[in-house]
Amino acid sequence: MMQNISTKNISTATKMTRIALYICAVLLFIKFITSLLLPTLVFSHNVRNTDPLFDLSTPSLVASSTTTPQTTFSASSQRSGDTITLTITTSNSNTKNLEGRPVYIHKTYRSWQQNTLSPRKKSNTQETDTKPFRSGTIVRSESEYFMIEDQTLRPIDRPETLLASGYNFDTTQVSTSRERSTYKKGKIFTMRDVHPNGTIFSTQENESEKRSKYYQKNGEALTEITQEDVANAQAPNQTISVALSDRTTAQTCILRKKFMSKKYSCKTDIGNIAHHTGKDYIFTIEDINPSVISNITARIAQSPKPSNIQSQISLILSKIRPK
Repeated sequence: MMQNISTKNISTATKMTRIALYICAVLLFIKFITSLLLPTLVFSHNVRNTDPLFDLSTPSLVASSTTTPQTTFSASSQRSGDTITLTITTSNSNTKNLEGRPVYIHKTYRSWQQNTLSPRKKSNTQETDTKPFRSGTIVRSESEYFMIEDQTLRPIDRPETLLASGYNFDTTQVSTSRERSTYKKGKIFTMRDVHPNGTIFSTQENESEKRSKYYQKNGEALTEITQEDVANAQAPNQTISVALSDRTTAQTCILRKKFMSKKYSCKTDIGNIAHHTGKDYIFTIEDINPSVISNITARIAQSPKPSNIQSQISLILSKIRPK
């Protein structure tokens, strides 16, 4: 009798163990699939990455409306995320303490956020351009896409770059080999590059605004132009949709020093800016010289929510070029 009870207990324990192992296997499989669909993006500065697209831009000083110097750097990706974890390693222990220092994070286009808005000129005469296409437009051949930048023709490295820069395949301009031959061959245009001069941005803050506002990039300025100017420009349908609020709305991340280390890190939810249009995550730190920074790592992660999974699947499908 005792032997039957013991055998029964062993059998029950075996079944429970099998069920537990099965549940663990299912959870691990789900985690694996989720990691494929929603991978954590890791960008770094001063680290050799296998893919240059995961290089952070070099930290640099930027002009500020205040006397306090600002250091900025950025990461570029078509993918979005819910959280950002930032780790900064200083060059030596004598560096000014970064404990409690805020990092301001914007998500938009660098060419939209880091240039100055300029009011519409009273006499806005369009310069005559003898080139076939306006600078800041996308043209295509039978097999390639190109960015026009002033007098150069820059091949676009991948379809994701075109989409992430705010363009789409339907509005690209067909070009002939003769038209393309009037331009000099330029460097490859990648995800990390900013929009060139001539790019037109359109913004409409709410549905009550009957007409969009337009700004055209010219050097470090974004000059307001009229809808008539856009209509008269080459490739008027190639405008980049943005929002004025994206220039000022930021998420703050507070740096904390790691114990007995030169590293400072912070983690923050970026849900309030994740929906912003643009491929660039722009980080700004006040009152710090970039020369004191030895290394930076930025991790952008997505939580496994149904909306994120659906968005990622749509993104994968969008990479397929239309015929």
